Amino acid sequence: MKPRQYITLSISLLTTVSLVSFQSANAAGKETYAHKMEIGQLLYFNGDIERAIKNFVRASELNPKAFEPHLNLVNLYVQKGGDEGLTKAAQECAEVLKLKPSNREIHLILGNLIRTQASSETDKDKMNAKLEEALKEVQLAQDMGAPEALCENTIGLTLLQKGDMEGALLHIDKALKKQPNFPDAHLVKAVLLFKAINKDAKGADSAPGSLDSPENKKKLNEVFAELDLAIKQKEKNPEAHNTKADILFAAGKHDEALEHYHKAAEHEPRYAQAWAGIGNAQAHMAGKATDADKKREHIDHAKEAYDKAKRIKPTDKNIVYGLAVMLEKQGAVADAIQEFQNGLLLETDPMMKAQIQMHMQQLRRSGLGGSHTLGVPGAGGTSSIGDNMFINGALSVPFSSLIKIKQPKEKQ
Repeated sequence: MKPRQYITLSISLLTTVSLVSFQSANAAGKETYAHKMEIGQLLYFNGDIERAIKNFVRASELNPKAFEPHLNLVNLYVQKGGDEGLTKAAQECAEVLKLKPSNREIHLILGNLIRTQASSETDKDKMNAKLEEALKEVQLAQDMGAPEALCENTIGLTLLQKGDMEGALLHIDKALKKQPNFPDAHLVKAVLLFKAINKDAKGADSAPGSLDSPENKKKLNEVFAELDLAIKQKEKNPEAHNTKADILFAAGKHDEALEHYHKAAEHEPRYAQAWAGIGNAQAHMAGKATDADKKREHIDHAKEAYDKAKRIKPTDKNIVYGLAVMLEKQGAVADAIQEFQNGLLLETDPMMKAQIQMHMQQLRRSGLGGSHTLGVPGAGGTSSIGDNMFINGALSVPFSSLIKIKQPKEKQ
């Protein structure tokens, strides 16, 4: 979930930390379990995660039979995030379960951690194996009496990762039946409903065939109803606003999308995808503007938004390309070429690499921005790279991030 990627879902149990009574070191100043726990807690509450971790690790060494230090370490490693942090959090979950195998909350947290690790697997068989392992942990937690709504929601998310949309929706509905006031579940249900519509809309031979069809417009209203519930039930919900913006964008409602991207960024200023969404919306509005001054204004706003997104997430190639496109449209050719070059360092698609390199050569020869064309795979023909860079991929990043967990700021 490092700058936290706030386009991921919260699991409120991750805030569960067993607090011990603060005790002073003994008069002789000898290192004790109680003292290390106390210092660890003080450092934790003051935001010094690294030193807190060291003290809890030492506490676990001083009292190998105590599960509390490991429970605290689970929380701290999740807050650190990243692959290493989540791996260590899973290891600490295993330590807790060695000492207290009946801890249902840890089984649920471990299931979520394994599920999140699965999203990083490139091998499909390994990913599915991890997802099955995650399902077993969550089912065990549910059998032990862990909150049913949380368990059903997690099962739904895991099935979403496995590509079982029907099964995912079934379990999300169970979660909402048990706990109607569940913003994260409403958000996931909206995603599932929209993915079903989007799948239908891509059908070439049969109705509905388009997001504009009467049937899909009705289904979209159901999606927005779920998103509105997620927004209403959670005071600050950048994920829901960003997802609503993505769907509005896909439906061609760029003004409304821009409004919700701004709300997402307002709720979480370091939400890179929200800033990228603002840039994307402004870029499309620039493409439609007939007034030269208005077009320039949209381009400037898009460039500013992509700048912010890149500062937050410099390794996202789509963000880097977006910034390059806006620099090109501003006429800053040298800067645009540099950003395209930065994007190439992150690019893995050989076809896209070749097209970007060709476009850079054209820019170098002409010294003019925005006058050349570059076909983008799947964009439906050859047109300006600035017009087509993200049209079909607008929803891919938020949807992939929905299957990750984050550490909430407060218990929901």
